[in-house]
Amino acid sequence: MTTTTNGEPRSGAAPTASATARLDRIPVATRSHRRWAVLLGFLFSFDLIDLNTFAYVAPRLREQWDLSLDAVGVVTSIGFAGMFLGAILGGRLSDRFGRRKVLLGAVVFYSTFSLLSALSFNAWQMGVTRFLTGVGLQAMTGVLLVWVSEMYPRALRGRYQSWILVLGFVGVPVAAWVSRLVIPLSTESWRWVFVVGALGILGVFVAARILPESVRWHVAHGREEDALALVER
Repeated sequence: MTTTTNGEPRSGAAPTASATARLDRIPVATRSHRRWAVLLGFLFSFDLIDLNTFAYVAPRLREQWDLSLDAVGVVTSIGFAGMFLGAILGGRLSDRFGRRKVLLGAVVFYSTFSLLSALSFNAWQMGVTRFLTGVGLQAMTGVLLVWVSEMYPRALRGRYQSWILVLGFVGVPVAAWVSRLVIPLSTESWRWVFVVGALGILGVFVAARILPESVRWHVAHGREEDALALVER
């Protein structure tokens, strides 16, 4: 317990310790933990679908837009540059505004620019939309993993992070099969691959209802009572 300069107990110190300690001592996964894991796995799967979309449509774009291999490489690299920026911004913004807000905002952000990728008509437009998509993708991934570390009991944290990653990686073969089925349909059907990548935004409506702010973020911002109430619930 922390104290003030005159030796008296500091207000809020006990609830802070109680909230974080009680969270770590939860011995089993609650129904809420299981629901959150499925939801986060769903969101992460669309993150990986969107991450791979350009790789699958690039051969068609080379024919349609007469792109060189160098141009394809530049667009691909621009997407990863966006992810680099997203990793930095996602962490900073979530520290200030909250894990939940930034996680959901990042899903909306990358889904929007994935949809705009479907409306691109040249490599320059595609490069811009893929850069901004990358910003949202990596911001979401980084904050998602932090949220799990702050909301699951110590004994279950690694297990549920693994399960969320397993669910997420289902998105990789999904992206491949969607591309295989859709792209050959017509010269413009590659656009639908990006539309599918944007469907992760549907999970935001569910997350807005069931995903709370993290206990440790509440504690770090002096909201000990909110943190304790969440753990008790």
